[in-house]
Amino acid sequence: MVIRKGDTISTLASKMVNAPRLIIIAEEYTKLDIDIEYRITSDGDLLDKPLYDAFRMPNGCPEMVTQFATG
Repeated sequence: MVIRKGDTISTLASKMVNAPRLIIIAEEYTKLDIDIEYRITSDGDLLDKPLYDAFRMPNGCPEMVTQFATG
């Protein structure tokens, strides 16, 4: 899911009721008040950081990913 400035996120949880978790890409980090497990990253981090270091947990702490699935 991509969130841009000005997007209304109040209906996000109702639209994603069957999703076990979300990966959110936003223009800047923001804390979301939703009941779905998620990880968040920013446009800038996806461009500037290695992928394993680009994601944050809901509390804002970096989450270094140690393994990615390969197909």
